[in-house]
Amino acid sequence: SQTRTVEKLWHLFIPPIMTLLDDHEPRYKLQGTQLAYQLLEIALPDLLRRTGIDILLQNVGPLFWVYMLPTDTL
Repeated sequence: SQTRTVEKLWHLFIPPIMTLLDDHEPRYKLQGTQLAYQLLEIALPDLLRRTGIDILLQNVGPLFWVYMLPTDTL
């Protein structure tokens, strides 16, 4: 299943996504946000808590959460 594959490859997904989210250029932040969103759609909440990514995503800043809104609400 996708969830199992994501958990197995988690260590390969997170570093590049966090690098993009931390970039100073908006276009890279947006790419990171889009990738994080796709990952969050598949990953189980337990995996997010166990790996601490839930806390990291809370600390990326408000811009991340604006990008996470459905486009029809903007």
